Amino acid sequence: MDILILVVLLGIAGFIVTRSYTIYPSSFGDRSPVQPRASLTTKCPHCQTVIKRQEHGQTCHICRKSF
Repeated sequence: MDILILVVLLGIAGFIVTRSYTIYPSSFGDRSPVQPRASLTTKCPHCQTVIKRQEHGQTCHICRKSF
């Protein structure tokens, strides 16, 4: 009978520990550093128009100059 009570108490304690880990994973050191988001736009240095940023080479659609 004592073993049954011990097993039940251990089961309850295990359930509480695993449940708290799934609800609050950051409290166990799983925090990741916040990365700043890169800007999706840039300004043309010639006419100051805001344009979408591209991976390779920028061409302004207003003044047609590359930068």
